[in-house]
Amino acid sequence: MNRPQAVRDLHWVMNSPSLITNGCRHVAADCPIDAADLQRFLQTETSHRVGHYFESLIHYWLRSVRRVNVTHDRVQIFDGQRTIGELDFLFEDETGCLTHLETAVKFYLYLPSERAVGERFIGPNPADNFQCKIDRLFEHQLPISKTYFPDVQRRVAIVKGRIFYHPDLPRPTERPETMTHNHLQNTWLYRRDTRWFREQHADSVFRVLQKPYWLADDQVRLADASAMSVNALLTRLDDDFSAFNRPRLVSVLKPSDGLCQEVDRVFVVDDCWPSAAGNGFDEFRCI
Repeated sequence: MNRPQAVRDLHWVMNSPSLITNGCRHVAADCPIDAADLQRFLQTETSHRVGHYFESLIHYWLRSVRRVNVTHDRVQIFDGQRTIGELDFLFEDETGCLTHLETAVKFYLYLPSERAVGERFIGPNPADNFQCKIDRLFEHQLPISKTYFPDVQRRVAIVKGRIFYHPDLPRPTERPETMTHNHLQNTWLYRRDTRWFREQHADSVFRVLQKPYWLADDQVRLADASAMSVNALLTRLDDDFSAFNRPRLVSVLKPSDGLCQEVDRVFVVDDCWPSAAGNGFDEFRCI
């Protein structure tokens, strides 16, 4: 069934596996969603950032699916004139428990290295890594409500996302204790590796995914103009990287009865990623 993008994304938010072991676990199954009401709610979101879109879907889930009382959302926290953080949500759950909820959607590429285990899972922007995010989430973002909202009774996090693995690099022999084993897994490539698309998926079609629609598995009608052949994809990637050295997220889709369904998604990064000199992750910023 070809459901609207926002509805598919909301179902992904509700039902995809948690990325962290100590996160909030919630399953909403295939509950009905009012697509028109959801679209009206999302029209107030003007940012194209994936994280803001994710937060908006969480807000709708709280308000219109769980139907709980959201008392605060996206609250800026100040210390004098200095901003020290932002609180995502305060809500009263079904039992009346005042809950502080922090949310995140993250995409990390696994790169074997001598660094600490959690730091081997690196964001497309190499300034970010799994360990850095988890430390900030549990050591700064969640504890902040203890000072500024002392009536909070429960503090929880929802962290969703995907981990990308290079097909020619060894898989990890160990993972961070806080990373779930059943996380969503996909593929990443250097720009020089894009022949992989032709070698592995010559009979597929492809789309370059645009922000903020990076959440649910992609689907598109075969006749859609955005669905590309492998030759068109490789040309598009060459053109894109010639203009900007920014990672591209590509959906790999298999046609079936006129509708193409995603079978993999691939982050393509510049050959210099994550660093120009190769001896430090902080020397180069791809995005």
